[in-house]
Amino acid sequence: MRALVVVIAAAGTLAAGGGATAGARALAVSPPGGSAGDALVSDPASLVDPLIGTGSGGATVGQVDTYPGATAPFGMVSFSPDTPSRPDGGGYNYDDSAITGFSLTHMSGPGCGAFGDFPILPTVGALDDDPANTTAAFQHGDEHAAPGSYSVGLNPGKPTAVRADLAATARTGIGRFTYPGTTAANLLFKMGAAQSGNQSASVQVVGDDEVTGTETAGQFCGSPGTYPVHFVAKFSRPFSSYGTWHTAPTGPNVFTQQAGDLPWSYHEVASGGTAASITPAKTPDGSSAVAWKQSNALANTWIETTPPALPQGDTYQATVTLQGSGNVYLNFYNGRQDVGGKAVKLTSTPVTLTVDAPIPTGSIGRPQFQVRTAGDGPVDLLASAVSIRQETVVKTPGSTKMSTHGTGAPRVPAGPDGRPAGEIVHRLLTSVYADTPGGEPGNDDLGSMSSWYVWSSLGMYPATPGTPVLALGAPIFSRAEFDLPGGHHLKLTAPGASTTAYVHGVSVNGKPWAPAWLSASLLTGADAPSSRPATTELAFTLTPTADTSWAATASDAPPSYPAGPLKFPPGRKPVILTPTGPNLLGSAPTGELSWHGPVQNGVGSVPGTVDSATSPEGKSAVHWTETNAAPNTWIWVDPESGLPAGQSYQASITLEGTGTVYLDFWNGQQDLTSQTVQLTGTPQTLTIQGAVPSAADTHVQIRTADTGPVNLYASDVSLRLLTPQQS
Repeated sequence: MRALVVVIAAAGTLAAGGGATAGARALAVSPPGGSAGDALVSDPASLVDPLIGTGSGGATVGQVDTYPGATAPFGMVSFSPDTPSRPDGGGYNYDDSAITGFSLTHMSGPGCGAFGDFPILPTVGALDDDPANTTAAFQHGDEHAAPGSYSVGLNPGKPTAVRADLAATARTGIGRFTYPGTTAANLLFKMGAAQSGNQSASVQVVGDDEVTGTETAGQFCGSPGTYPVHFVAKFSRPFSSYGTWHTAPTGPNVFTQQAGDLPWSYHEVASGGTAASITPAKTPDGSSAVAWKQSNALANTWIETTPPALPQGDTYQATVTLQGSGNVYLNFYNGRQDVGGKAVKLTSTPVTLTVDAPIPTGSIGRPQFQVRTAGDGPVDLLASAVSIRQETVVKTPGSTKMSTHGTGAPRVPAGPDGRPAGEIVHRLLTSVYADTPGGEPGNDDLGSMSSWYVWSSLGMYPATPGTPVLALGAPIFSRAEFDLPGGHHLKLTAPGASTTAYVHGVSVNGKPWAPAWLSASLLTGADAPSSRPATTELAFTLTPTADTSWAATASDAPPSYPAGPLKFPPGRKPVILTPTGPNLLGSAPTGELSWHGPVQNGVGSVPGTVDSATSPEGKSAVHWTETNAAPNTWIWVDPESGLPAGQSYQASITLEGTGTVYLDFWNGQQDLTSQTVQLTGTPQTLTIQGAVPSAADTHVQIRTADTGPVNLYASDVSLRLLTPQQS
């Protein structure tokens, strides 16, 4: 169920706040191609275009997923528009022509749905029957984005046109909405509409000029973690009235049979649980129920029943009443993804669980009503009052408080051609980056791609994460200056800088610098006395042709950490773990081990073959075929006996054939995964290392990462204990 506050107000100012930290000064630069005497740009922030990265880079690149709205450096609030296609994290697609709301939190290109908390939308006139899906048209010609501010005209040229001007400080967002002359100026708060789904949401009207609210969201990339987020919205003038709407089940129960008469089936993702008993029963009050008894059920084991066909595009509420014992939750598989509720530990007191979910449009599987285990342990429960009902919008005028249950939906990614590395960097700067909405070479990935451009254009880059080493190249700016925290100042000069220049030499504070890298402490002033803030002057001498004598000796190269012994602080000794002992999966060849599957998440067993075979190289193998496997489909093999807790292990397997897959080691609490590979006729070996934190069932799995056919051979599978290497 989702809720929305409708506030009727005249044009005014809205402020919403949270907490954050203060930012730092921006850098000043001279234009590319200038000289060391070029004047610095007086206001570099004025040249920033937040609309860069808000579109698609094409079929290969896809959405860049940045957002254009108002935010301060290191600020907590990112007050920005969302559009109907709502790309992951950024929420805004330059190719869309409507705005669904201005939400208070965003994330730049994370690759999974995230944030988008508390969308608000100004409207004019009577509300339609589904306020949650209300949108407002906009045009880019009436849109302006700058650091810290964003403005746009909604429904331009119409009697319902509204001007939205947004700004942000470190801890607050400020919205000014200018309405036409009207008696129906509305502001919609779309509660429970975070991009990754909400487990709960509540809202309250305080007096006649304030709205407060709280949501629980999260489950980033399908992880179980959630976060609470709160807002207080203060209006510059009182509103005249308010009301709420929410979705509620109004249709009949699609199940025409009582719970005990429904056809229930039992499913488990991995073998290892004890035998289960699923039988019709009665609750203590005489209600029809299904009884599930199992002395030890593994996590992610479930019983399910299939509802009649549900129309696509409609939203439904699934409900069940449970009592007995077990750690379980209600799960509604909507044909495309699992929509799970909060897990509960059952007692003899009946508890009713509810999940809301839309039925997606397009190609989907058959929806399923499921009761699932959230952990290992015994199950002895009764499930009654099973229902799935269609939801519609219900409006309530004058309500001061509304709590809602969100969907909680988890949503479920130098120089090899012989050219000088500097030439390749410059080629990338000019060919895959542009000052356009699609002007980045892929998902921004929390700023990784955009920061690569900034670093590289300044002639340096932190090539190895976690180390204070900056690899050097040729800047494309002739001059740049930074004011750094603590009062340190950095000056960079590079006369003749361009996208075709090469490094001839470097000096630091007037002294020649031979290596092709710098310690970050030279730039930040970390080595300077705290009582005497200093200035670091970094000067590049450039040439139009590649200088093969610059930084040419082996000692000039940046440190290559994997190539030599690691250095640790005094008193610290590294522990290197190596695989030892027998294969814990058993002494039998791979093809003779006990393989299981295939199964698909949320579905259970699916058609496919898993047979003992011989690989093209003549090795014992398991042969998995499936005509069109869905993502997150897998086969698995278990250790011969339980793995001791508190130890680390290495799983390894060799794969070849067809399919996009990865190796997965379930350690009893979470999936540990390898990189994803596209299989070919050439064998590839995948390896995972990880600890088993507590006594639990574990599995070595081959999983699909994408939709498509699978025809693979798996050989040389092993699971071995990791022990400290003897020095």
